[in-house]
Amino acid sequence: MLNTLLETLSALVFPAECEICGVAVDPHPPLGVCQKCQWEVKLILPPHCVSCGRTLMGNMPKCAECQTESFAFDRAFACAVYEGTMRQLIHAYKFQNRKYLKHYFIRMMLAFIHSHLAASDFDIILPVPMDRGRRSERGFNQSELISSAIAKYFKISHSVENLVRLQGGQIQSQLEKKQRKLNVKNAFLVRKADTFHSRRLLLIDDILTTGYTASECARCLKKSGAARVTVLALARGVN
Repeated sequence: MLNTLLETLSALVFPAECEICGVAVDPHPPLGVCQKCQWEVKLILPPHCVSCGRTLMGNMPKCAECQTESFAFDRAFACAVYEGTMRQLIHAYKFQNRKYLKHYFIRMMLAFIHSHLAASDFDIILPVPMDRGRRSERGFNQSELISSAIAKYFKISHSVENLVRLQGGQIQSQLEKKQRKLNVKNAFLVRKADTFHSRRLLLIDDILTTGYTASECARCLKKSGAARVTVLALARGVN
C-alpha cells in the first residue's frame, strides 16, 4: 500500500516517461512503457510446448529443445521472448530499481493467465526465492512483487517464506548450460511441507532460460507433497 502510494506521488512530481523511448506516458498506473514500445514486445503465442511453453512449430507436443530434457515441473510458460524491448525492461526493473515497471509486468501476466490458464486450477501462488545476500543487495525480489499482486487479484493464497534458497551460488546467466543444472542442485528448501501438501502451485519467475532453476524449485516442492507445479515467467530466454 505504501509502495503504491509512493510510486503514485513520484509520478505526480516527475513527468512519466517511457522507459524505452522517453515519450510521455500516462502515470496512472505508472506502467513506464508507451503503447508503441509495448507493441514491440514479442509475445509467445500458442500452441505451446507441453513442457517449456515455447511456441510449437510442428505437430509434436514437445519442442525440439525439450525432447531430451526432463523437468520436475508439470508445465512451464512464459509471456514474451527475452529480447529487444522486453530485455531492456526486465534489466531496468531488476538492476536499475525501476520497480514501477512491475505494473506493466503484472498486467502482462494477468492477460496471459486469462488467455491461456485458469486461476481456479491453483491453490497457492509463490515466487522463485532469492538468497538473502542477493536480495539484500537488490532490495527486493522481482518475482515476489509480481506474484503477490497476482495472488491478490485472483484471491489465491500467497506463500513467500516457505520455499527458501539456501545458497547463492554463481549467477545462472554467467554459466554454460551444463553448469547451470549443477549450480542450483539442492539449492532450495521447504520449511513446512504441510503448506504445499496436495496443493496445486503456480510458481512465478522473471526469466526462464534452461528451466533448471524452476525445475529444482519444483522438485523440492513435489518432494514436500505438492500435487502439481506450473511455472509462469515473464520472459523466455535462449538456452
